[in-house]
Amino acid sequence: MKCFIIDFVSISFTKFKVHGGGDFALRAVEFLIKNGKKFFIINNTTDFFQEYSIKDLDLKKANIENEFNEIFYFNPLYQGGDNNFFEYKKKYFYIHGLRMLEMPYDSTSHLYFKFPENLKTKIKGIFFKKHYSKTGQNVLESVESAKGEKVILTPSEHSKYMMKSACTLTTEIEVLPPFLSEHDEISNEAIPTTRDYILILNGDRWVKNSYRFLSAFQQLKEQGELSNIDLIVIGKPVFSGDFDNDSIIYLDYVDRPYLEKLMQNCFFLAYPSLNEGFGYPPLDCFKYGKPVLSTSLSSPNILYNGKVVFTNPYSIDEIKSRILYLIDNKEDYTGGTFYSEMLDIISKKWTLIFS
Repeated sequence: MKCFIIDFVSISFTKFKVHGGGDFALRAVEFLIKNGKKFFIINNTTDFFQEYSIKDLDLKKANIENEFNEIFYFNPLYQGGDNNFFEYKKKYFYIHGLRMLEMPYDSTSHLYFKFPENLKTKIKGIFFKKHYSKTGQNVLESVESAKGEKVILTPSEHSKYMMKSACTLTTEIEVLPPFLSEHDEISNEAIPTTRDYILILNGDRWVKNSYRFLSAFQQLKEQGELSNIDLIVIGKPVFSGDFDNDSIIYLDYVDRPYLEKLMQNCFFLAYPSLNEGFGYPPLDCFKYGKPVLSTSLSSPNILYNGKVVFTNPYSIDEIKSRILYLIDNKEDYTGGTFYSEMLDIISKKWTLIFS
């Protein structure tokens, strides 16, 4: 028999703050449960899946080794290091992307913080680029030095080839996209506008590039364009006062049913991110046949080629032009069957690796 040791060593959150790698880890565990796989979780400091977690591994080690002749290791948020508590048949290290290597800072990033963090961020951006780049390479080097047979898992072809271009790797890299949201619960809460609206997520995170998109939106408004279109921003940035008019609606982070409603009813999703290891909000919106204005950089450049309207996320002028283009050509970018196709691809890949 075989089992998986799931290592939560890098995962720490409360049940009210589950996102990114943490959310991915929970979905991975749900997949294993749904498919009847045997597994144990180690280093679990979260409130989730405690019934599968081992607190004193030394006491359980002999029992696990006697019951299972094939033991696999899976770290769903790998940030370095190695684990050799068991004699593993294979180790799977999931690296979601190397943003510290690809995109350590941006010229607007300090605008997303209040003093003194804004000053610290600006100084880091100027002086610590090499340090962040080295940190990213250290993660890859850590995998290379890990003992035994191992595989790097990563969400996209973009991340795979960024790793291969960063340094010489002998470790196999397998693309394993993250699970998509299949939530069908839709909130009854009212949407805060009766007009068509563009939706942008994570407005308070600099890598999502809301500052430039807000600049483009406001400039179009001042030119007399977008007269009947609002903008809903999830995650209110500290510079919101610079973009304060009746057409911009700022919301705090919302629960999943309300987010589903906002995606279901938006005019289109704005996704001008500066860097993505995968980027699945566009797919979430494709589920409802909604168009997407997407960054032309990183993973979306490969994953969504021909299915979204691309824009240079650094060019406010180009963002403006692509907003107008998408409004006039909306019917050509409704996602088609891509969402269901990706669901099938993801399910087959996960089943193949965790068979």
